[in-house]
Amino acid sequence: MDNRGLLIYWDKGIQDLFSYCDLYTQAIDLMFPKDITNWIFTGARQGKKHCVMEGFQGILHSTPLKIEGEIVAYILKLERDKNNSKISMHENYLDSILSKDSEMKNIKEKIKKIANSSSSVLITGDTGTGKEMVAKAIHYTSNRSNHPFVPINCANIPESLFESELFGYEEGAFTGAKKGGKLGIFEMANGGTIFLDEIGELPLHLQAKLLRVLQENSIQRLGSIMPIPVDIRVIAATNQDLESMMDENTFRADLFYRLNVIPIHLPSLKERLADIDILIDHFIDKYNGRLMKNINNISKEAIDIMRLYPWPGNIRELENAIEYAMNIEDTETIQLSNLPNKVIKSANKKSNLKESIALEEANLITNTLDKYGWNLKGKEKASNELGISVRTLYRKLKELGL
Repeated sequence: MDNRGLLIYWDKGIQDLFSYCDLYTQAIDLMFPKDITNWIFTGARQGKKHCVMEGFQGILHSTPLKIEGEIVAYILKLERDKNNSKISMHENYLDSILSKDSEMKNIKEKIKKIANSSSSVLITGDTGTGKEMVAKAIHYTSNRSNHPFVPINCANIPESLFESELFGYEEGAFTGAKKGGKLGIFEMANGGTIFLDEIGELPLHLQAKLLRVLQENSIQRLGSIMPIPVDIRVIAATNQDLESMMDENTFRADLFYRLNVIPIHLPSLKERLADIDILIDHFIDKYNGRLMKNINNISKEAIDIMRLYPWPGNIRELENAIEYAMNIEDTETIQLSNLPNKVIKSANKKSNLKESIALEEANLITNTLDKYGWNLKGKEKASNELGISVRTLYRKLKELGL
């Protein structure tokens, strides 16, 4: 590739690995993870790095080519691990879903059961809950794992380009069409999986075109009347209520039922608070490598505050908070003062609210017992007025230090 990251030459191995990419127009930063491309472009001499990505696990060799001391191009070589079996890759993707939560464990078991099916899957859940990670786990645990996994963000493709991007076109189909035509994403993904993210953002008239592909298992390039059969598994995802959208006629019922053959709903982070600790540990390990840090702990005060915060952005927001804290932190332990202000302020409000409620409850119980007496008979009358059992009253007295 040249020093801007545009490919100049590639062999068949690279073409097979990136079969879902148009290599003639693809830049390296759209093909590799960000940490890999950063490593390539900041390397002034020959080096190698272990690399794990979709369809590949092994060593990436990078050699900068210089003319009069200035880098003008790079030679990249990908060398697969000898023990890089399909099983180890599958395990890597399933194991990347970190959770102690019983619902998430059930989802992982469900993935194993439905992985080899050709039926469509609809993943629902709030933003940041890990819908694409689950889609990848389904694909890479399946018998399609050696074929492409192609993600498409339905909100980001302009309507005017939707058909040409997904279905391709013949030469001369429209003004500006490439000579020789172009393969569409569905053809590139043949044999593999297409992940339709934010499916609720797809306009109605394009929903009809997608439905036809799913029903007929074939596509038609723009400018052609010949159907092209395709074998693809479709996984869709959304954070919207598609059933409400159906009632409002903004999402087609027939497309919904075609996609929602196997539903998977991901719980929000506030529904799986027991996972916060293991996710924090994972993100600390991840960003130690990326940020060249040596942080190995988080203070009790910081983690207590993080457990109180509601995490509206879910796992993605938690990761963002840890990355921020690790950029700011100078010691080996993340301190409360280095968490994002939003997290600290919100959690403090919740903590103060809990304290206020506890104080109000203590005052109410104390006043009622003062009224009826603190002996057994008085406690029976007080519990009756408070609408709780005597046993519950004793428990509350103990909790409140009374």
